[in-house]
Amino acid sequence: MLLRPGDLHTPTPPGELFGGESSGPVFLEIGFGNGRFLCHLADEYPRANLLGVELSPTACQRTLQRLGDHGHERVRLVLAPGEFVVRDVMPPGSLDRVFVNFPDPWPKERHRENRLLDAEFFTILADRMAPDGHLRLTTDHADYFEWSLEQADDSGLWRVQTDQPPPSTLGTKYARRWQAEDKSIEHALFEPTGEAPEIPASIHATETMHHAILKGRLPDLDEFDKLRRPFDGGQAILLHAYRSVDGERLLMTGLLEEEELSQDIIVEAYESPTEDLDDRLIVRIKPFAKPLTTEGTSQAVDLAAEWLTSLDDEYRVIERRY
Repeated sequence: MLLRPGDLHTPTPPGELFGGESSGPVFLEIGFGNGRFLCHLADEYPRANLLGVELSPTACQRTLQRLGDHGHERVRLVLAPGEFVVRDVMPPGSLDRVFVNFPDPWPKERHRENRLLDAEFFTILADRMAPDGHLRLTTDHADYFEWSLEQADDSGLWRVQTDQPPPSTLGTKYARRWQAEDKSIEHALFEPTGEAPEIPASIHATETMHHAILKGRLPDLDEFDKLRRPFDGGQAILLHAYRSVDGERLLMTGLLEEEELSQDIIVEAYESPTEDLDDRLIVRIKPFAKPLTTEGTSQAVDLAAEWLTSLDDEYRVIERRY
């Protein structure tokens, strides 16, 4: 099963992710690539509930096919950043094992802020781990490996053991490549000390599908300039505007950036007359990619409504539902 941010809550209890009767441990792999290791986990631990997180839609589709071919049903794939899933989706104490295999090392100094296993992430993860849980890291990048050990130590919340990588991690696509090139592969096991601070979710989802009701009709567009609205914790950007082929909808493509979560969105405006108001316009988030309904989606709708009211005095916001 493939999940998108809009399928989730902040947080989402494991029973909701895997079904109310799923009582086994929860294993998380961040960046599962082609899904080979995730399938190994499903074979090795048939009682475990497996959660895979990946940013590549292509990788998700390939892994879904691989899992389906093996008949694995206790696996959920999430198309979202690992940082977002750990911090905002997983409740405290919910993760029994976390696997990070061959993460992007971001080797350039100016890109190090993009690395996953920094001290902040270790602090958040320590709160999300079960008391006897652990994180396993396998990488071919020596600098990233040493840096990760230092970051865990800086957090003051983890005990670290270095060892040879288990055979299962050596069957992944990248492991095979690096072994063929005779590269060394590093492995470490991180165990939480049990002293983690409580870390609340940073992004708060709501059940409301944000929309606004305006007095007015769809405008005729000759041009559209990019709109941007910063807000506390992120920004909403509307990039382009298009009329649908039938002319009955105005579609604005955009981007929401909130903490570690970026979402592509479409804001649509369409006429919805009533007996009392024949020039009634609805502005809402179109649920085509199941975006998570957050402060960002409300800001995007409000930004679009504000832009419409700036076009002509005939436009007026009647109601805001966000």
